[in-house]
Amino acid sequence: SINKTAQEAGVNWSTIKRWIAIYENEGPTGLLPTKKNRHYSNERKIEAVLDYLDGFEGLEAVTKKYGLRNKVQLQDWIKIYNTH
Repeated sequence: SINKTAQEAGVNWSTIKRWIAIYENEGPTGLLPTKKNRHYSNERKIEAVLDYLDGFEGLEAVTKKYGLRNKVQLQDWIKIYNTH
């Protein structure tokens, strides 16, 4: 199970779920360390935010759909969108 695997790896279960999503989106190379951050266009950010705010999909589904490495990225974009 994810919980048992997380316990054996010494990480939180949400980390295992994030690794699985990265692997599904990017394959094995997605789990290798990266040296720089990815850049997303403003249009892509808005599209992802609107997909979430329209209520068709949850944070994790939208994160996966847009190939984001972490749902925190999407949460940050939502905060920015809602403050403007």
